[in-house]
Amino acid sequence: MKYKLVKHHNFQQYGGAKILMDEVYHDTLAVFSKFELEDISSWDGNKQILDVLTKMNIKYFNMSSRMWSQDLLKIYMLGSNYVISIIENLNVSSTTSIINDAIDAYYGKTNPAKPTVEFLIDLDNKLNQLELNLLKGGNYIGLPITYIIDRNNKQQLQIKQNLSSPYCLFGLSICLDRYNNFDFTNIHNANIIHIDEIACVMPYGPSRENYKLWFYKPVLSEKILEADRDLIKKNHINNRKIIASIIGEDKIVDIPLYFISDTNTLPPIFNRICLKNKNRYYFIFPKVNCETEQIVNQEIINISTALGDCFDVRHMFINTTRLHQLNGNLHCFYKTMGAI
Repeated sequence: MKYKLVKHHNFQQYGGAKILMDEVYHDTLAVFSKFELEDISSWDGNKQILDVLTKMNIKYFNMSSRMWSQDLLKIYMLGSNYVISIIENLNVSSTTSIINDAIDAYYGKTNPAKPTVEFLIDLDNKLNQLELNLLKGGNYIGLPITYIIDRNNKQQLQIKQNLSSPYCLFGLSICLDRYNNFDFTNIHNANIIHIDEIACVMPYGPSRENYKLWFYKPVLSEKILEADRDLIKKNHINNRKIIASIIGEDKIVDIPLYFISDTNTLPPIFNRICLKNKNRYYFIFPKVNCETEQIVNQEIINISTALGDCFDVRHMFINTTRLHQLNGNLHCFYKTMGAI
């Protein structure tokens, strides 16, 4: 088993030459999840998702971890091989073994052409709560293409507490600010503030260059105080400007995100599952409200039209109230791994 222990603040020295795998232009090799701690294996939504995986002929693996599968892993490509970053200190061997089993199941255990995998291990017990939250996989989105900004490659999105830090200026990341009333100064802050709650990549054509980014547009409850409303609006405007300045205005699709307080929202539509098997796509979204469903239905029609008749594009909405009560949603609980 090949893996290295790494310090989180040195991760860019490993990831700088690697590509964070996007979720929409790779066939889904496997889906990882874990339910033993949340006790929701009997949740009806899980049964629906497993049924879709069976129909899509995609393997499912259950992991044993203290954190959600999405947060546990960041999957990078280095040429035709994998480099996988894991935040873990209790079940490292179990986690790496399950990932290797998934690769073997997809490519064939004795296939000499199957990708190799190197594991980079961050010890979660060495991080304060804020560092841990911002380092989790749910706070990273891989874009399908790389942008060159001031001679620096930019290929992934994340939320960062210090937008002027060298990591954001010179690393792979396009860094955004908080989107709600989150206190970055409290290093023991246990709240989750992740980018997969406000954005996701979607395929508006068969080529990687055709992708678009669904991005949050705040819809604020009247109960939210004016000062908090102003902060949420200001952060949204600034974040959208950062994104548009790099990927272009035409790449952004505005989708409502309903804030019920200064720190809480309704289930975010961006926290979805994307499954792909050759020319078949299946998107699973959290159920929000009729207005959001109408917008998503139209965008799925647009995606299907752009992909062309040779693609079969399907989607569904499921009630994720149970997951949302646990401060997560579909993307948090189900980690997809793409094939190279």
